[in-house]
Amino acid sequence: MNFKIKLRLAALGLALGLLGALIVGVTVTSERQVEEVSTRLGLVDVESMRIGDRFKDKLRYASDQMRRYSRGHDPAGWEESLKASQELKDWMQTQVPNLAPGLEQAVLKQTESAYAVYMRNAQNLHDRMEATGEANASPAEYDWFTRQSRRLHDLADC
Repeated sequence: MNFKIKLRLAALGLALGLLGALIVGVTVTSERQVEEVSTRLGLVDVESMRIGDRFKDKLRYASDQMRRYSRGHDPAGWEESLKASQELKDWMQTQVPNLAPGLEQAVLKQTESAYAVYMRNAQNLHDRMEATGEANASPAEYDWFTRQSRRLHDLADC
């Protein structure tokens, strides 16, 4: 073989060797990045679940206080319901930066809107019970609050 052919074969071998090393390097780097992204996504999922669980706990407490009031016209239950409601609203506002843009923040807006309706109806019920002296909410009103509480609970699962 002449020198030019040997030189070309050596250059081709060197190029193939460098290409192989480059492929190995890119593969290792990609695998490392995939692991990091998976870890971060796992943390985001855990954080989202934690936020949802905390919301459900706060909602359950506020709803329990509302039911306590609506079952027996208990003024302490109403005050505790208002306090729990305000704590829930404040807590929701602090969670905005912890939520991923897009779906999670859209669900929070839906939740806030649904909860505002829930609380307006709670205030209307309170005002009516105070004005009429009724001791209990009607079965239909009680049922409405139960359904709305479930709806809010379901939104937290999104």
